[in-house]
Amino acid sequence: SRSATPPGRIMAERVLLTGATGFIGRALVGPLRARGYDVHALAHRAPPADPRATWHQADLFDIGATRALLRDLRPTLLVHAAWYVVHGRFW
Repeated sequence: SRSATPPGRIMAERVLLTGATGFIGRALVGPLRARGYDVHALAHRAPPADPRATWHQADLFDIGATRALLRDLRPTLLVHAAWYVVHGRFW
């Protein structure tokens, strides 16, 4: 139970962090790990060598790859920090 967990800490929940190489996403990896999360970071391109997270490479626009990742990983939480930045395409 969570009552046995120190204040401010959680039991090892698996979080999937999209946009983990972006401005916001990369700033979240450390704080999530510090709070005890099992961080699985998603990158569109080749992931960096950052031992604070388990890295995965996938394109969120590829629905089959996204479903497979979610099925295999089975995250308990999702932090969606990915953004498509081509002007006029999605905003």
